[in-house]
Amino acid sequence: MRAPSQDYESFDAFVARGLDPSVSAEARALPSRQGARMFRFRSDAPIPDPAVPELVLHKLVAGEVRYSADFGFGRFEGTKRPGEFDVAPPGMQGHFEGEGAFEMLSLSVPWEAVRQIAERAGCAPGADLGALHARMSACASVAHLLGELWGEGAAGDGVAAEFAEAALSAVVLRLLRLSGAPFAEPPRALAKGGLAPWQVRRVKEWIEADLAADHPVEGLARLVGLSPFHFVRAFAASVGKPPHAYLIERRMAEARRLLHETGTDMTEIGLSVGYSGGGAFARAFRQHTGISPSAFRRLR
Repeated sequence: MRAPSQDYESFDAFVARGLDPSVSAEARALPSRQGARMFRFRSDAPIPDPAVPELVLHKLVAGEVRYSADFGFGRFEGTKRPGEFDVAPPGMQGHFEGEGAFEMLSLSVPWEAVRQIAERAGCAPGADLGALHARMSACASVAHLLGELWGEGAAGDGVAAEFAEAALSAVVLRLLRLSGAPFAEPPRALAKGGLAPWQVRRVKEWIEADLAADHPVEGLARLVGLSPFHFVRAFAASVGKPPHAYLIERRMAEARRLLHETGTDMTEIGLSVGYSGGGAFARAFRQHTGISPSAFRRLR
């Protein structure tokens, strides 16, 4: 029997709208910042294989399934036994044919979360996990952690949240290892005292995503795994200025763009780049550029 397939905006949406009524399904959001979710399925028919933006891992808990699968990396077949899992790549519509009643735990992880975990470990996967999508896999640590994650997802307390963060990272790192992705020594800091390129990129992207936020040094340092003291020194060595000065520079650049290209009210512009009112914005803009916002706008 072949499971039908189509695109969904998320694996969660597929579970909510795309399953046959005969399939028993339970969903749990993991108490972590990664946006991962888990699902438990019971059925005697294969679960469809939609194209979704997440990496999705399916571990058999009970039963046996005779299968033939192709996730876009070559056809593979055999008998899936408890503890074994397959991994569907993000954005790829494949197919899965199977026979046999089963119980299955599935984990969906946004690809951005996979990428961030990999980068912190000094690994840079492409858009998928390559050869791992072309076989059934068995890994005792992954199988155990999936069961533990399912249990902690029901707890929802502080311990569960900390455990979910660590266990999810461990699962992703193990998948990366199983996929044969190349690992290097984590690039914490360059020899000359600066940040590694991925650290600079991550901090800049974080700041750019919300120029109105305060972005305290402690939070920025946590993004790249450094103490605040070492982060400030390394950021200045790489970028040429301290983090706060860089934030002000980016705020002013965005303010100049808005003043030049739009008719947006100056108070609104000030709020959008982190200033509490028009007066505070005008003072900061004049200090940075030497002229008032209104005078700058007249120059366009």
